[in-house]
Amino acid sequence: MFDQLTSFQNLHQAYRDARKAKRYRPAILRFGCMLEKELPILRDALRNGTYVHGTYRTFIVSDSKKRIIQAAPFRDRVVHHAVCNVIEPLFERTFIHDSYACRKDKGTHAAVKRLRSFMQSCGGGGSRVFCLKCDISKYFDSIDHGILLGLLKKGLRKETKVEPSQTKVQPWSLLNLCEQIIRSVPSGVPIGNLTSQLFANIYLNELDQYVKRVLKERYYIRYMDDFLILSTDAEHLYKQRECIRAFLRDRLKLVLHPKKSSIFPIMPNGIDFLGYRVFTHHVELRRSTVQRWKRKFKNLPADLRSDAIRDWKGYTKHAKSWKTVQGLRILK
Repeated sequence: MFDQLTSFQNLHQAYRDARKAKRYRPAILRFGCMLEKELPILRDALRNGTYVHGTYRTFIVSDSKKRIIQAAPFRDRVVHHAVCNVIEPLFERTFIHDSYACRKDKGTHAAVKRLRSFMQSCGGGGSRVFCLKCDISKYFDSIDHGILLGLLKKGLRKETKVEPSQTKVQPWSLLNLCEQIIRSVPSGVPIGNLTSQLFANIYLNELDQYVKRVLKERYYIRYMDDFLILSTDAEHLYKQRECIRAFLRDRLKLVLHPKKSSIFPIMPNGIDFLGYRVFTHHVELRRSTVQRWKRKFKNLPADLRSDAIRDWKGYTKHAKSWKTVQGLRILK
């Protein structure tokens, strides 16, 4: 598997993926101009164990909230893509159906559609439906390196059917490379890394399996660190929340956000989820979402507005309400 990761074919594909939408940035142009030299050097460094992860560039992005982004050097981003190309298919088949973040053929729109389906079927004959909606406090910053490495080791051993003695951390091993990426920061995982998205899903797959297999919850959806459960019994949800709180604390060293973990009836106000307000038979855009897009569009240069319009229309076509029409006026 490590030979597959360090093959020219995989590294070249990783280079192409890493440069998407950014190919004219100076660092990427420099790497591309020297590609026939850079890829063999990178391959040799990976194979002989001399590869060392570079230093991150840190900056703040202010959108719906301020986020600290850590951007790795382009050479390291190529490695991140190469790693994901190899291990993502192995872990993908272990994920539950209703985990929707950073996965092929999933995403926000699929999650919202699934939630509407759950809202319609959970009530059945018209019973009152309640929602347990949770968020994990500082999720990416709180991921424990030791626990994550243990999950990676267990998953790689199981999916590749390798003997336990062959999965010890050694130079030139895939697990060793994953460890170097993980430990390239003092704690947590950097939001800007492609590997962080996959690692974050692997980490919370433990919660997914617990909720589905142990708690036996049918109406459960997770999008990264936001998740919810539907039930016709509010008291049942209070009990399940405490079970989940204990599991996160004891098994994953995570904490539920104290202000973003609540239980409420889904009617008449619907469920605020992934930038939409979701009702049983329709979806509305959140007012704050419309305002955020207005600010984004107002500050864009004229030559970038056509792309923004296309993104906006793709986002709003899934919401059928007067708020969508109001929001579209910013594009006129």
